[in-house]
Amino acid sequence: MRVIQKDAVQAHAVPSRVLEPRGPFPVYQPKVVDLPYDPDWFPPGATAQNNMQGIALYECSRCLIVLTEDQLDGHVCEGDN
Repeated sequence: MRVIQKDAVQAHAVPSRVLEPRGPFPVYQPKVVDLPYDPDWFPPGATAQNNMQGIALYECSRCLIVLTEDQLDGHVCEGDN
């Protein structure tokens, strides 16, 4: 089979410089949302991973030290031996 090579015909004019994309739609400008950060909105330790729930804090009734839940089992009051 014989192959004939021909130069392609350009269907439209090629622009000589780079232009911004234009069309029937305006340039999209998203709104800037500026929420003030207020640490009082969320309890201490609140993160997106724990569904914005704070860390449960406990106070020892003997030595009045504030502990998190994972520190309860290993807590020893300072006066105890």
